[in-house]
Amino acid sequence: MEQLVPTPVPDNQTLHGYLYPQIYTLQVLTDFETSRLVCRPLEGHPAIPERHPPVSEHELCAMGLDLATTDVPVVEASQVIFVRRLQRLVWKVTVDGEAMICKTSSDVFRHAVRDELQTYLKIRPARAELKVPELKGIVVSHRGVIGVLLGYIPHHN
Repeated sequence: MEQLVPTPVPDNQTLHGYLYPQIYTLQVLTDFETSRLVCRPLEGHPAIPERHPPVSEHELCAMGLDLATTDVPVVEASQVIFVRRLQRLVWKVTVDGEAMICKTSSDVFRHAVRDELQTYLKIRPARAELKVPELKGIVVSHRGVIGVLLGYIPHHN
């Protein structure tokens, strides 16, 4: 089986690579002539449930957010580089060399990103008066909006 896996194993250092890893599907068969198990690549793979569901177009419209005209930067998941994991779906990342916090959706916390994005859009005009991180961007994948980027506030552990 090791011969079928690409060498080196792809490094999942981007958000896209982590959330949507390359999938290898192998079929194990018995070679009756040699009495050995053999593996061969199998085209396609079984349907996998969406682990990181996007915010729906309907929900974006309800917030008054149009990705084509918003002044909030829209960042591809492949541009988000991991620095370290802070919590299950929260990472310290860099985008174009700038440190940020990235929060993503999951099937369990389906509406967390939608709710957080909606809140940051509402408080954005008053951010200078509030002590909250700045909304730095919206993360999109091939499936839609899957996360938010917030300003990183340096601190000591």
